[in-house]
Amino acid sequence: MAITSVLSLCTILLAGAAQVSAQQTVWGQCGGNDWSGPTDCESGSYCSELNEWYAQCVPGTGMCPFPRFLISTMRSPDYCLIRQLVDDMRFIDPTPPPITTTTPPPPVTTTTPDDPVTTTTPSDPETTPSQPTGGPSDGEGFENGWDQSAWPTYAPSCNQGGTVALDSSKAHSGSNSIKVTGGSSGYCGHIFFGTTQVPSGNVYVRTYLMTQTALDANHISFITMPDSGVKSLRIGGQNGILMFNRESDDATLPDLSPQGVASSKSLVANNWHCFEYLLGTDGSIQTWLDGTVVDGLTVGGGASNPNSNGWGTSYTPNISGVYFGWESYSGGVNTMWYDDIVIGSSRTGC
Repeated sequence: MAITSVLSLCTILLAGAAQVSAQQTVWGQCGGNDWSGPTDCESGSYCSELNEWYAQCVPGTGMCPFPRFLISTMRSPDYCLIRQLVDDMRFIDPTPPPITTTTPPPPVTTTTPDDPVTTTTPSDPETTPSQPTGGPSDGEGFENGWDQSAWPTYAPSCNQGGTVALDSSKAHSGSNSIKVTGGSSGYCGHIFFGTTQVPSGNVYVRTYLMTQTALDANHISFITMPDSGVKSLRIGGQNGILMFNRESDDATLPDLSPQGVASSKSLVANNWHCFEYLLGTDGSIQTWLDGTVVDGLTVGGGASNPNSNGWGTSYTPNISGVYFGWESYSGGVNTMWYDDIVIGSSRTGC
């Protein structure tokens, strides 16, 4: 019976090896349930399985010669059984090297809310902004309340417990802000509010934001933007730092290597931060935190970012809305506040 099982295993492995073709770059996704992208890693790295949803290319030689398409479809008990069989055949060294882990989001489907609002263009975007009083391009400080027809809620696929509310106890300026409380139901505890009124060219976004608890190792998003090319472009954090994330291939900016993590910034809890970013029509992205450029969150436009290998240079954002809120892919719960939001075609500043 044992010999038959091993021969069957070898037959499966040899058949699957022919399916491996394209190679993923280091730190990129290489497997997981429903994953249809590259499953083989470039030279010098190997595909490390984190769980049934996610596998990632990490530096090193790895501990298993199995085709990655097979590993990505296995649950952990199956993997351990196969590894033991191969160890008995002395095909591999049973002592694995240490690996770095990340937690992926499950796949979701996004929708775009209706009821856009009319905007105007700020007259002097490079100077200190005036107090927000109107729609997205004028700046919204919610001093006249929360107009839910102009700033509707947004919860793609599901919503179980997340809430959005006008808050008169905390504000960056004036008296009001919008408070977003994430639900405790993992991904489905997400909730956002925002607008589909965005410029057709370069898009500049500025918001003052505050988080109740500092970002930790969990993968989260606090801004999401529907994008026909990548499902959604997201801004959030992982490993305690700020990052961009594409939903379609789970690429991150910066790379989640030690050097990439060091090139980004963190948010201080219970402190208002001025967060700004540019999405350029040439594919460039630039980000500022409290008026200072964040090198790790910058790509294209002549900028050199050695920690953008996983992000690449072929993607150009094409967003249809901007939504502010909370979404966690591994159960993290937090509360966020947003105030003095500006969405326009030129930079407003802090």
